[in-house]
Amino acid sequence: MRRESELHFRLRTLRAEAKLTQKQVADFLKVDVSTYAHYEKGDRTPDAAKLSALANLYKLDDEMLGSQFPIETYVFYEKKDIENLKHVLEKCEWRRGDYQYNRDQFDMLKEAVSPLLQARNAALSIPEVNISDLPVGTDIIKVKLDRTGEALIERYLEESNKYFEMM
Repeated sequence: MRRESELHFRLRTLRAEAKLTQKQVADFLKVDVSTYAHYEKGDRTPDAAKLSALANLYKLDDEMLGSQFPIETYVFYEKKDIENLKHVLEKCEWRRGDYQYNRDQFDMLKEAVSPLLQARNAALSIPEVNISDLPVGTDIIKVKLDRTGEALIERYLEESNKYFEMM
């Protein structure tokens, strides 16, 4: 059940009260308008830097923008990034004693997993919060992860371990 105290609802309300369009706020944050629309729908959550920028935009001291804990965030990986990592993992093979070939394989893996890790890290960033004001045991953030992407990241880690064992 969605509550008026949830962050996405607050984003929509603050923008409407300021008489700004989604495009104007997206431009201010230097994100695509579709990304900002996801923030307002609750499909994605702005990272800590973006929350701070929004607090400044709306002249609020509270980087939580008046929302309550826990912040619920979702990690959605782009389909093209998932497909690319799948493809690279399928082609990945290691050759004992062939340093340059293995290094090239590892570099391709790192490049393919990078967008997924960036999306995950953005979702896991926490706004600056004075936790001394919160009751003990308060959940600050709840993150829901995309299972397909997480399984691929796990496979990447397994392949990375194979690479390091060969070196």
